[in-house]
Amino acid sequence: MSPQATPPSLLPPTHLPPLRTTQSAESAVSMGPLAVPQLTPDSSSNSSTTGPIPTLSVPQLPHPVREMPTLALPTPNMPPGVPAPMPAPVAPTPQAPQAPQAPSTPSATATLTLPQGLPESLHPPESPKPATADSPSFQAYWNHGLFVGSPDKEFLFHVGGAVQLDSAWYTAQPSLTTFPGGTGPFRDGTTPRRLRLRTDATVYGNLDFCVEIEFINGFTDGAQPSPRLRDAEVSTIPSLTDVYVVQRDVPLLGNVRIGNQKEPFSLEHLESFRFLPFMEYSYLFDLNYATAFNNGYTPGIAAYNTWANGRIYTHGGFFKNLPAPFAFGLGDGEYAATGRIGLLPILNLDERRLWYIGGAMSRRDPVEGVVTARIRNQVRNAPGPLLNILATTGAVPAESNGIFSLDSAFVSGPLTVLGEFQSNQLYGASTTNGVPLGTVNYNGFYVSTLYFLTGESRTWNTQAYIFNRVIPKSNFLVDKETHGIKGWGAWEVGARYSYLDLNDKTIRGGRLQAVTLGLNWYLNPITKFQFNYDCAYKDLGSNPLAKGIIHSFGTRLNFDF
Repeated sequence: MSPQATPPSLLPPTHLPPLRTTQSAESAVSMGPLAVPQLTPDSSSNSSTTGPIPTLSVPQLPHPVREMPTLALPTPNMPPGVPAPMPAPVAPTPQAPQAPQAPSTPSATATLTLPQGLPESLHPPESPKPATADSPSFQAYWNHGLFVGSPDKEFLFHVGGAVQLDSAWYTAQPSLTTFPGGTGPFRDGTTPRRLRLRTDATVYGNLDFCVEIEFINGFTDGAQPSPRLRDAEVSTIPSLTDVYVVQRDVPLLGNVRIGNQKEPFSLEHLESFRFLPFMEYSYLFDLNYATAFNNGYTPGIAAYNTWANGRIYTHGGFFKNLPAPFAFGLGDGEYAATGRIGLLPILNLDERRLWYIGGAMSRRDPVEGVVTARIRNQVRNAPGPLLNILATTGAVPAESNGIFSLDSAFVSGPLTVLGEFQSNQLYGASTTNGVPLGTVNYNGFYVSTLYFLTGESRTWNTQAYIFNRVIPKSNFLVDKETHGIKGWGAWEVGARYSYLDLNDKTIRGGRLQAVTLGLNWYLNPITKFQFNYDCAYKDLGSNPLAKGIIHSFGTRLNFDF
């Protein structure tokens, strides 16, 4: 062989047809970033291969594919002095006939396609489906809390919570704190009054549900509640508050609620703790079993509805009478039937004027055959087991228990006046020694007046027959550049007189009277500071010497969303 001759092994393979790519939709398979083109022989090239050219073909994928650009195949590295082969002109030609049984030869080219059955993750995404009742589109928005819902509000989801941080200072007369039958010593303190997380939603337009958990519940692990307990002897544990499902638009009944809920008793009790004009409910909250020992929530089933264009409201149900705030109770019987009716004789939104009047009653089986009334202070400094008891009847045996309430509220612009009377009656009562007492009656009331210094007005919820959230005319804002005040929020002052008598027949639970003065600063719809001064007087208890005055001052930061 001549030195200048090129070795045959390095010569370009002129006996094979050059390869080219096609751009047809049938010849490229889309798999995200991977695209495999078909390889077909160029009929314009000379081939020394005899016989039919075998072609490997696999059925095409069932889904559509995307066209791919022409893929230029790399030119093989050639020795110096050897020119690279020139590609043949690209021209569309019919594909060679198939011969499935023909043997494969080195001179054959193949059409390459991918088999069926790609993993689901490799399939191209389908076009977005239109929103349906089972898969609606959603949008997020803020309405004094974060909500996510469909534009038509058929689906609505909210996650929120509330935090209340309290501090309290006390002074009391020694005759009340030291004599037997008195209150015991008062101690200043600070406490997270409430810490709750809440989820509520509407699905399919008329089905609501709610789950709320309270994380601040005092627990003594067997020790008797007393203001003389040490802090270390009391822990806090979670409990359920609102946990229910509501089916709306039920014929005749209106709305049916099943689960742990507030019984329809007392306007003050039904109003949300987030919107209370004073730091604590009045003495009436502790007077009866619908609210006193279960944190105000009872498992049961209830129905409520409005009539006459919202001017009449009815709400009633059946519940399990509970002595604790943990949403369960054991005991034969121990049921309660509770109902409320409300009327709205005046409702003038333009003049910001309304008048509400209502009443409620409940017939209850006593828990373990006894009824207890125990009253706590209207400014709190600690979880329940550490609180002072101002007045108590002790456990009184009774065959049944009936509680009654009358309440009313009047609003005219920035002025609000409201009040309530309650009676707690024990039927078939007796002493602990078995001496019959017949019917025993405890009763009490409160009257309060509120006034917005900044001109706001309380509004009414015509679906639940309670007051709405206060919305300031302007939020409290500090200018980021000048640090000047751009808005002062809403300011409200209030006064309340409370009265309670736990004395009847031979029972001497005591008598309480209190005046509460309040100042509320609403920084915005979800944040407020509260300042309360409470002056309470107790007398006529089991020990006539254990009487006197309690001065209390409390502050609260309330944040809910």
